[in-house]
Amino acid sequence: MKKWMERMESFQISVACLFLVTFVLCVILQVLSRYVPFIEIDWTEEAAKYSFIWAMFMGAAIMVRRKGHFAMSFVIDLLPARLTRGIHIFNHVLIFSFGLLMVYYGYLLTVNFWDWSLNTMPFLKQRYIWAVIPVSGASMALYSLGAIFELVCSSQNEAQEEKKGVSRELEAR
Repeated sequence: MKKWMERMESFQISVACLFLVTFVLCVILQVLSRYVPFIEIDWTEEAAKYSFIWAMFMGAAIMVRRKGHFAMSFVIDLLPARLTRGIHIFNHVLIFSFGLLMVYYGYLLTVNFWDWSLNTMPFLKQRYIWAVIPVSGASMALYSLGAIFELVCSSQNEAQEEKKGVSRELEAR
């Protein structure tokens, strides 16, 4: 499961980078079209906006995988390890639930805007723009599920190690 998640993360990083580069290029073209005579490009603003949206949603999912979102951990760091693990599991259950909500409502939005076209790019349908919500929501849910699995497994391993340690102490006596 870990390898599969790593591949998915790598793919998402590639997609996010592609859209980030597209965003930068569109902004450069937009500046050129405003200040250089005889260059008129109407679609750059929309392309930049939607590229940025895709890059940020992919990046948000990647940060769920890397546990890189901001956190105020100064209080949690003072708590016992078992309670901290429970809080982390609870947080990932919330993120998982939020991801599922993103999948559901993002799907509804995507279906709602299925045949709508973009103003300056009528050949491109809005379904491709809105599809980022269920895609990133599914990624966040999967990454959270993986984190929950890791936390539960690590707590079971620690409990087994603790039992072994106690039995070794009893044998030593």
